[in-house]
Amino acid sequence: MSLLVSGKVLAENKWQEVLNLLGNIQEYLSEEEFNQSEFARKVYQANAMALLEKWEDVMMLLKKGNASGFSFPLHWKLFAELENDPEFANIKQANEEVIQKAKKNTKYEYEVMLPEGYDGKQKYPIFFCLHGDGFCCNKKEQMHYWKTDAIRNKGAIVVYPQSSQIYFSDSYGWLIDPQKAREDMADLYQEMKAKYSIDEDKVIVAGFSGGATAVVDLAVHNVFPIKGVIALCAGDYLDGETLKDTLEMATRGTKLVFYEASEAKEPTLTPFIQRLKETGNHYEYHLMEGMGHWYPVDIEEKSLKAIDFFQY
Repeated sequence: MSLLVSGKVLAENKWQEVLNLLGNIQEYLSEEEFNQSEFARKVYQANAMALLEKWEDVMMLLKKGNASGFSFPLHWKLFAELENDPEFANIKQANEEVIQKAKKNTKYEYEVMLPEGYDGKQKYPIFFCLHGDGFCCNKKEQMHYWKTDAIRNKGAIVVYPQSSQIYFSDSYGWLIDPQKAREDMADLYQEMKAKYSIDEDKVIVAGFSGGATAVVDLAVHNVFPIKGVIALCAGDYLDGETLKDTLEMATRGTKLVFYEASEAKEPTLTPFIQRLKETGNHYEYHLMEGMGHWYPVDIEEKSLKAIDFFQY
């Protein structure tokens, strides 16, 4: 049982039930799930308290959270009511101090999953899978929602990177500083080359949301050799890529596959796709119904179809 069990209760606006559920959630979660979800639980609790107008409880939760090293998205609308409380200024200052401290100490991280029978004497494809930007976007969430067992079964090394750019607790992104994202991924690629036997002609980068934009950016700027790109719900900042950029990418033979929800289309993606077409890039664009800005349940199957399109 995960925290998603509260989804029906949330949809029905039963906020006191949400608080009760979160207060007793430990009996439903494994120890690992409970520990990993501590920050998310605090945010859900704050959200429920705010909707119940329990503002003193919200303030206390934030203070205790900051004291324990957690930082919160205080720019969210749910905290707007607290702007009239003089004490909230102190909380925001403490919160920012926690964020700045975390930024000084945060470096990129990653999880590597090797194919069964890995042997350093032969070369292997590599599949980088990037998380999105924002609340609880991190490598663990990406591993949960974008499964890659079938990709490893096809003989690929899978890497789940986590950005060094932090928004607040457990929440990272690539788009705060795209140049930093390029530098981190370039360093990670070199690290993977040094540690594992990689076929540099079979490098795939995939990502969701901000991570989708980031993998397109990596390919456009030729940060390292990329055979194929899988972009799920991409868009932000792609309006900065020029015809010259996409023409150069076409000459390198990089192929791209885009998945986007019809009800959550990103305005900058359409003109970018047009530039790809004008400059002779090989790409596929799939518009899907009812997916929203989220992972489709068959994302692993879609990944395999994209790999077939890349023809490595």
